[in-house]
Amino acid sequence: GEGAPAEEMDIGNYPHGCRDDCDCAGADRCGDGGECLRFTVPEPGSSEEGVRGGQCDKYGPRFGALGELAEVLVVNMNSTAKDALRWAKAEAQLAKYGIKATRFPGVKGAEMQSSDIQKLLNEGVVSPQHDSIVNDGLRSVLGCALVHLNIYEHVITSSNRLTLVLEDDFLLPPHFPRLLSHSFSALPSPSRFDLVYLGAGSNNRAPLQWVNPRLFRPAQTVGTHAYVVSRRGAERLYHSLRPLVQSIDSQIHETLLTSLDIFAFPTPDPPPSSNAAPPPYHESPFAPLRYSAELAEPHFFPGGSYYHGIVSVDASLPTTIPKSFGPGPQGAPAVFFLAPLGGDTSREADVPFQIVSHNFHARGHPERFISVEINGQHVSRCELPVCGGVLKDMPDGDHLIRATLVIGGDPDDEAFDQNGAFDRSGQTPLKNTAWREVGEPAEVRITVCATGACGVYE
Repeated sequence: GEGAPAEEMDIGNYPHGCRDDCDCAGADRCGDGGECLRFTVPEPGSSEEGVRGGQCDKYGPRFGALGELAEVLVVNMNSTAKDALRWAKAEAQLAKYGIKATRFPGVKGAEMQSSDIQKLLNEGVVSPQHDSIVNDGLRSVLGCALVHLNIYEHVITSSNRLTLVLEDDFLLPPHFPRLLSHSFSALPSPSRFDLVYLGAGSNNRAPLQWVNPRLFRPAQTVGTHAYVVSRRGAERLYHSLRPLVQSIDSQIHETLLTSLDIFAFPTPDPPPSSNAAPPPYHESPFAPLRYSAELAEPHFFPGGSYYHGIVSVDASLPTTIPKSFGPGPQGAPAVFFLAPLGGDTSREADVPFQIVSHNFHARGHPERFISVEINGQHVSRCELPVCGGVLKDMPDGDHLIRATLVIGGDPDDEAFDQNGAFDRSGQTPLKNTAWREVGEPAEVRITVCATGACGVYE
């Protein structure tokens, strides 16, 4: 259509191989034969030397849109040798263009304790209806969401005008600074947008609305590996996403795409010879954006997934969020109340409760259960990962309800019964020393006002 030539870019059109390091994706460098040599970091203890990162001197760290970014944050766990390798690769990609990044600590959900989870529930950061809070023992979906909430809080307090956020499995395209500037020129001013995705899955959903040839409002945004957030956007996202009810990318595209000013950049059309799926822009009123094969090809997920943006995910790195949750321990043992929550007030003397346990697989111990106490008195036990009941006839006043993971030995052993220490009805406290607690307990403080005359319960 008319105007197409003006949208074409003359960079990266090199059918006979790379000319310099700028022509290669990621931290790759251009070899003597015109091939891009993949940047690698040797594994700890390995005899391999690795392949050094490339250097692109055409663009300085303040080139074009890069000069508008107050800060570049890269999410990285930094707790294992593999995390260190991911950080090294991320740093090398950005250093190729003279960009300095700040490592932003990830949240390792698997290490969260009972008190950590209960605090998030009590304070309304996480909803009891969160769609993976029961089944995700690794708590990776929750950890991912929490780190992005932490980022929004950081942006708010630092007063950053614009912040680029990357997760450590990102893959930058060739000529990234110029491509970013070309896309950025289509954006409204920072005071008029909240978030723009530099990369996100689309699941073949066409844009909600085209703004101009290089910008649209997306209908779906899968992933949080590359985006720019404004300070206004950080404030809006921080308050709108609490409580968390699902993965953060799902919660954004299911609840906020029409209420916040969220945009995405289109992916350049793939070359005719590509086996990648075409982007879902068939209804665009604008001519396709034609870059080069080398610029277009890296920006598609493996397997031809539909995709938005100019920054993709490095398929060679394992995802930090599992696609399914198998049986068995996946993280630290934890127990927490979905109901009641800390600070709740009940107008009834009978108080329903619901408890969830994670990674509580006491192998070699045929007895495992959750002990429930009220004000230090054992009142109930449950033996399922998710269980509940009713705390009956609770007097008015303040109460401390506690859930503890308990394991023991062989229940048929006479030592468990001869002292009368363990009552199978669950109505007496546990006294036998052969039983032991696992991990941290969960505690919630509630108030009962069934008669309207509330005081402190003694």
